[in-house]
Amino acid sequence: MGDYTEADAAHVRGWIDGYLEGAAEYCDQETEFLETRWQELAGSRVIYSSIPAWPSEEARRRRDPPVVLCDWDANSETRFLKLDARLPGDRSGCMVFPKGTTVVRTDGAPVMFEIRDQDVAKIERVASLQLEMIRDAYGFQTG
Repeated sequence: MGDYTEADAAHVRGWIDGYLEGAAEYCDQETEFLETRWQELAGSRVIYSSIPAWPSEEARRRRDPPVVLCDWDANSETRFLKLDARLPGDRSGCMVFPKGTTVVRTDGAPVMFEIRDQDVAKIERVASLQLEMIRDAYGFQTG
């Protein structure tokens, strides 16, 4: 691909998160986070997730147990929301599912809303690029 760095991938993640946070802020639909809807999504493919495993770099260095929300299928290179996933209350991030269901948490309570099909496709393309940038930054070869 190119000579990408971790900072390049972080920049792309920031673009996606900013786009989704803006969509949440200016959404004209109900945005209440519904625990029942979250539970219904268990096992679903996840197009994009920026919810970190640790609430801080310090927690990671201390080797605090991570919160892992997704399982990774290496054969299909696909993430799936774990069946018992609980959205952590101590970290910000976004998650997008194939039918457009989107969860965003910044400060305070999480929100849940639907994005358009063309937005889902855009997020999926950019998230795929971000994954390739991360692989390039760490010298990981596929295939």
